[in-house]
Amino acid sequence: MTNSPSTIPLGQLLIAETNVRSKAYDPAGIARLADQIAAKGRLIEPLKGARASKRKVGIHDGGRRLTALQLLKDQGRLPESLSAGIPVIMDDDDRISQIETSIMSNERENFSPIEECKAFGILAGEGVTNTEIANRFGITERVVAQRLALADVHPEIIAAFEDDRIDLPKLQAYTFEPDQAIQLRVFNSVMSYTGPREIRRLLAETDMPVTSLIVQFIGLDAYRDAGGAVREDLFDEDASVCCDPALVRQLASDKLDDLAAQVAEEGWKWVEVHLDNAYQFTSSLKRIYPQSPTLTESASARVAELQAELQSFLERQDEIAEIADQRCEGSEESVVYNDEELDELETLADSEARVRQEIGDIQAPVYTDDQMANAGVVVTLHGTSPFITRGLVRSEDDVSDDACADGTEPDKQAPAKSALLGKGLAEDLNLAVQVSMQARIATDEATAFLLSTAWLASSVFGAVNTDKCLIYAAGIHFRGSTGVEVAAEAKIVEGFETWAEKLRGVTDLVAELSEWAPSSVRALHAFCAAQLYCRQALQASSRVSESHQRLRERLAYNVRDVVEISGEVLGRLTRAQLLDVLAECWPDGDVPQNAKKVELVALAAKHVGDWMPAQLLDDGAYGRVFADTAEVQE
Repeated sequence: MTNSPSTIPLGQLLIAETNVRSKAYDPAGIARLADQIAAKGRLIEPLKGARASKRKVGIHDGGRRLTALQLLKDQGRLPESLSAGIPVIMDDDDRISQIETSIMSNERENFSPIEECKAFGILAGEGVTNTEIANRFGITERVVAQRLALADVHPEIIAAFEDDRIDLPKLQAYTFEPDQAIQLRVFNSVMSYTGPREIRRLLAETDMPVTSLIVQFIGLDAYRDAGGAVREDLFDEDASVCCDPALVRQLASDKLDDLAAQVAEEGWKWVEVHLDNAYQFTSSLKRIYPQSPTLTESASARVAELQAELQSFLERQDEIAEIADQRCEGSEESVVYNDEELDELETLADSEARVRQEIGDIQAPVYTDDQMANAGVVVTLHGTSPFITRGLVRSEDDVSDDACADGTEPDKQAPAKSALLGKGLAEDLNLAVQVSMQARIATDEATAFLLSTAWLASSVFGAVNTDKCLIYAAGIHFRGSTGVEVAAEAKIVEGFETWAEKLRGVTDLVAELSEWAPSSVRALHAFCAAQLYCRQALQASSRVSESHQRLRERLAYNVRDVVEISGEVLGRLTRAQLLDVLAECWPDGDVPQNAKKVELVALAAKHVGDWMPAQLLDDGAYGRVFADTAEVQE
């Protein structure tokens, strides 16, 4: 039963705490509503409220009408029928019901997403569970959790959303970190074009994405079973992270250790697990390769038998093709096989594959006991799978100079590695690292400040120091595409265009920047300082590499995260280099030594894993394909 309205003096009315409307009402809309009330001389619908104190009544439904009535009173236009008091239905409901009424009422009046989120937050603060909120408003509990998370974002970030300075996906990204201080720190450090994915990464820099290859290798269930916590992202399940990267790495190492124990049973002198940077270790060691086996009489007989069987399959395939060709002779149509022929061809193809596999297994090269007694194995991770590199010889285990590491004569030894990158490729790889390092510096204000200060000091004092190998002395300019796929390049290009557009037409930079928010000025400084970074000196001398290496370490820069060795890059290696790379990364593979270069590129793209030219991994190895070779080719 609905209560009859009570007449309450306007001066005793105020907007209640349980009224969830937090954003100021539109003045023009309030003015129009006031004119409508004045014209009618009354309220069409009473306000709803409850006692806030002995002399005050809080209105939880009707805040806009109350605001319009107060405007009419201030203007001296309050209708005579309302001068004695305003009709208010007094609710006896509890606070939770009042909040619910306010929510449903405001939904009719452009209730903003943030106001709805805050309203849910108020309900949660009153002790209402997510399940109860979901049931009251006909939504899922996940949606309730999402809205409560949005309500808990730092007020400055919410204000930026309400002022259209950031969009909803970016606001949602900040819910990934519940600590508002961290949210605000990241908010003040990012640029206007920074996307939700990068915001999440900055909020959880010490965590590990559940989509990372190493997590996929161990399995998320195994991580949870080991007690690992997962921070779920309410808006993007793929953005969730493992909160204990050390545990992830330990589980991965343990899994590789188990595999290493199995490999050790083969008889190798040593077996090591390298979870990271395996190539840097293996590239410093010599390699020996498996030898073609000496077949027993029975094995040779079996191979001959299989080859005869294989030949019969091939001849029968030719017969079927000839029969079909004769059937279609004189017709403009291409050869068409009937169903019976197609079935037989399929059976023959399966049999051919089986026979070839068996021949390959019998003739497969193997390591001898003597080889394994002098060499070892590295077990590492390639994508989401284990990767085993056999036949590695340490320097202390190397045989004398007059004999080869595998015990064969020198002229039978595997060919020496083709050492040098082409000049153009070396320059492109160098520029790829430069661009990706610039992108990293642009997000690290402290390092950017040090770099720009070093440049200023060098310019002012003319000091001769190693910093000159890191920075442009003059003529700073943006350089675009490198010809090598760089994950950060688009960010640099977009940042350059964004800042250039923002500064276009500015004649007094100091005056202009003084009007900017400090965070924007810092972001511009970091971006500009990043463009100071230059790797040109590395092309002339490897002696300057230490400064670059220290900068990599300071930025925690991992080239594998940002540079991709694509098929295009592999295609710029020589044929001999491709063979060496495949021998390095796919030692047990069947690589045809007489294959065309295009075929070797396809094989390399499939099997190289995380291999990279030594130049990308070591600032002192400019121009090198492998770590143990010399200078760049002219």
